[in-house]
Amino acid sequence: MNLKELNELEGQKRVLLLQSKDEVDLHNQRELFDRSPKSYQDRDLVIVTGLEDDVIEKYEMNSEFDLVLIGKDGGVKYRAHGVANPDKIYSIIDQMPSRQKEMRPN
Repeated sequence: MNLKELNELEGQKRVLLLQSKDEVDLHNQRELFDRSPKSYQDRDLVIVTGLEDDVIEKYEMNSEFDLVLIGKDGGVKYRAHGVANPDKIYSIIDQMPSRQKEMRPN
C-alpha cells in the first residue's frame, strides 16, 4: 500500500499498519487479529501489510517490528515496536470519540 491508497481510506476506515523485518512476527501479529475478524471489522479496522517505502518513511517504521494505528481522521493513535495484543488495540479504538458515536444506538 502506498500513501495515496492510504489517504483514500481517511474518513472511512481505521488502519493498522504492520511492518516487520521478520515474516514470523508479522504472521503472528496477523494471526492474533484473524482469530476474531468480527472484532476488527465492527471497528472499521483494516489491517495492512506490504507497505511501500513512502508509508514506511512517513510513519517512521524502521524498527525490527512496527505497528501503527491510524484513526479515521488520519492521525496516529498508537504505535508499538513489537507484537501487540488485539484487545489493547480494540480498547484504544473504543475510547475514540468517533467510535463512541458508532456504538450509540440510533
